[in-house]
Amino acid sequence: MAPHCGLILILVLVTGCAAERLHRDGLAAIESGQYESGVALLSQAAHSDPHNMTYRLDLGRAARRRSSS
Repeated sequence: MAPHCGLILILVLVTGCAAERLHRDGLAAIESGQYESGVALLSQAAHSDPHNMTYRLDLGRAARRRSSS
């Protein structure tokens, strides 16, 4: 049973790292004026880690910012 726990831990860490990168890239895209791309990346980050409130809040802010532009 222990080998399965290690595999699960690795998968969780890889997924978390991927979501973090999507979030960071999304924010960078928005800062450079690429709203559509940024919102898409933030959406992917939020879906990858749905319990991360920062990702969800940044997605909401970006979507509101995009609609007011």
